[in-house]
Amino acid sequence: MIRYVSCVPCGERFKLHEEDAREGWHARKRIGLSKKPRKDHGLTIHAGGETTFIPMEDFVCDYCNCKIPEVTDIILVTMWKEPESVPGDWENDYVSVFTSAL
Repeated sequence: MIRYVSCVPCGERFKLHEEDAREGWHARKRIGLSKKPRKDHGLTIHAGGETTFIPMEDFVCDYCNCKIPEVTDIILVTMWKEPESVPGDWENDYVSVFTSAL
């Protein structure tokens, strides 16, 4: 399974390529209002025998690295290949209200 978190301009450009579809890939795209990242959502760095956790303040677009502030439209893309089953609703960790599903 592959997951992408994206801003609207980048997410609107996503399209499953015909060749990928022929190879058994499927895609789901959902649009909603972003929510604040959970307190345990962030970056953990292990270096020099020490561990540092940096919490994520906002979600970041996987394509252009722009910040996606809370209560901003966000597009979430899920891709999976048969014979995998349809992935669960991981998007709920990122979205407070779904406004559309494509």
